[in-house]
Amino acid sequence: MAGLVSDGHGGPDIAQAIATCLPTPLRPTQHLVLTADQELYPPGIATVDIDDPRLES
Repeated sequence: MAGLVSDGHGGPDIAQAIATCLPTPLRPTQHLVLTADQELYPPGIATVDIDDPRLES
């Protein structure tokens, strides 16, 4: 996470979300990040706006 922050990808909260959503050997697919600030995430990170109407049940 320190590398993400030092590379300019936001603070620890953004870096934690990025690190959590990225694929790992045990979980080979990327997960979505649900956020109100999609512009804070770098290209390639799949985000969904928290107010997206498709999320309503």
